[in-house]
Amino acid sequence: MRISWKGCLVTATVAGVGAGMAVSLGAVVPTAAVAQPEPTIALPQYQLSVIAGNNDLSGLPTAGPARQSLMSEPTDMAFDPAGNLYVADTGNCVIEKITPALQLSVFAGLPTGCQPPLPRNQVFHGRMVSLAWLQGKLYVGSADTGYIYSADANGNLTPVAGNGAEGPPSNNQVNTPTQMVGHGNYLYFGDQDEHQVGRIDVTASPATIELVAGNGDNIPAALTGPGQDARTTPIVSPNGVAVAADGTIYVSDTGESRVLKLSSNFEVLDQWMLPAAVGLALDSTGSTLYAASYAGAITAMATDGYSYGGVIAGMNFSAIAQIAVDQVSAQKSSTVVEGPALATEVGQPAGVEVAANGDIYATISSPSMLARRTADRCEGDGQRRRPAAGIALRADHELHTD
Repeated sequence: MRISWKGCLVTATVAGVGAGMAVSLGAVVPTAAVAQPEPTIALPQYQLSVIAGNNDLSGLPTAGPARQSLMSEPTDMAFDPAGNLYVADTGNCVIEKITPALQLSVFAGLPTGCQPPLPRNQVFHGRMVSLAWLQGKLYVGSADTGYIYSADANGNLTPVAGNGAEGPPSNNQVNTPTQMVGHGNYLYFGDQDEHQVGRIDVTASPATIELVAGNGDNIPAALTGPGQDARTTPIVSPNGVAVAADGTIYVSDTGESRVLKLSSNFEVLDQWMLPAAVGLALDSTGSTLYAASYAGAITAMATDGYSYGGVIAGMNFSAIAQIAVDQVSAQKSSTVVEGPALATEVGQPAGVEVAANGDIYATISSPSMLARRTADRCEGDGQRRRPAAGIALRADHELHTD
């Protein structure tokens, strides 16, 4: 799907975002009845629009207008410097390239998707789940092969990390690299099934994996306090990773419904509770962290640790952990409707990405869609329209001031 917010005011109260807080189409505003010493961050209002996929069907992609193509459980995304968006269409075992003109093509993977038998001389790279653009290359993580790859301009993939045997980053191996992100010379990734976060120096030869966080234990344990070594900290399911310009690292622990904030030296600085948090992305200033939640929302929070954020997409999200977790399975049958983003369900968002111009894109794994969120303009007659199934979203970030 694509999400875009454009000045259509919708107000919704969101439980648990903060005591006595109301979310007004992305902007969290303290109510008059409850004093709020913490500052709030001004969030734009968004309209949601669909880029690719629809509510009713999932299937193999079709080259041409992205809006007419199907998807199957899209997960991670990455932009190149030219503004092309690469999408890991995980359920189809392909990577799609969507141009700024919203034309879609299959960049890597087989036209038969995940189905064998394979044609002669073609290599199957399994379910490609994570993407990152770093130093002029697209990097791709597979959930099935035990490798992270680099892609050339023609979509040919070459292993750069892992040894083909699934294992933990602490053992220089790869199992299920979920979200990836590039920073400096390093490619960071969460490994959901090994309960660790690793990073790779892409300039080194041979490339080795350095442990960033997680001790490999999937049994949760309370944090001992700021300064705790992230590498000895249990992380149940590190699905999302974002890295700020100063090296600060953010990790979503989906199973524990939290986001961890780590120093560049891999020390735990803070944690924030966010039910079923998955993909993460920072804005260009590093001051706002966006998160996709399987519980049916895309959220924004300030990274300073004391300013409130709020829900910017999704109408039924609860920040009360148990309620939100109970909502996860229900999101699979939700219907995404184009229009004000706080007036529609958003299914199970898996990935979120911020474009160079501030537009926010989200993959919706169920139903299978890609969407964009845009701010401060109402498109057309402002009416809500039900898109077709399997969705991608995009959102623009202009602040509503009327």
